[in-house]
Amino acid sequence: EPGVSETLQALNADGIKMGVVSNSSFSGAVLSWELQKHDLLQPFEFVLSSADCGIRKPHPLIFGRSKKRAQGGRMRPITLDSNYLPL
Repeated sequence: EPGVSETLQALNADGIKMGVVSNSSFSGAVLSWELQKHDLLQPFEFVLSSADCGIRKPHPLIFGRSKKRAQGGRMRPITLDSNYLPL
């Protein structure tokens, strides 16, 4: 989508730490490759897939694992859904 890369870069430049937590059946490595292919990986500190840990959102353990992957372990999660709902 237009503006996604620029928005992620701006958030990163403002010091907002971001990670990806996905319910994908693909591994985090595959998701990272896909993000890199579209030049979207750089702003993220980590990519975690439910395929890697055997639990799916909204289970609290997947968010606990993502918190451990975040630099410094400090993180306040915000969920951005990939579903598009026209207004």
